[in-house]
Amino acid sequence: MVRAHLAFALIEDGTGTKALHVPYKNSALPDVISGVVSVTTEPNGSIIPFIQAGQVRALAYLGSRRHPLLPNVPTVGEVIPGYEVLGWHGFWVKSGTSKEIVERLYADISKISKTPEMLKKMADVGFEHSVTTPSETASIIRRESAEWGKLIRSRGFKVD
Repeated sequence: MVRAHLAFALIEDGTGTKALHVPYKNSALPDVISGVVSVTTEPNGSIIPFIQAGQVRALAYLGSRRHPLLPNVPTVGEVIPGYEVLGWHGFWVKSGTSKEIVERLYADISKISKTPEMLKKMADVGFEHSVTTPSETASIIRRESAEWGKLIRSRGFKVD
């Protein structure tokens, strides 16, 4: 849930507002539904069914363009130019795993993720399909670590 805290910090910086951060080990969604807390950010696959069921109201999408399942929900970037916080998932192996095994896993996972059945399942829960190579993923991690690190240092955030 660190990413959610940082996403809100960027919104605060972009709007000049301040929100009270309430740390959660997992999702704050049950407390939003019951009215204990006012707002949360959640992964698409977790939140879209609750939006569609009318249990929560989507205020804004964190991506750079409107989400296909939520076309009437504005992006944060429509208010804060340049804002984009995308969640992503990865497959991980132990450091030092042979290049051959990594390449085989990448090939198999890429192939499975592009099947019509998998593409439909991902789309049904709001995931947008994208596959990166292991080296591209490493670049993303380096870039995001630098970007998030700058925000963390500027805000003086500490791990509790």
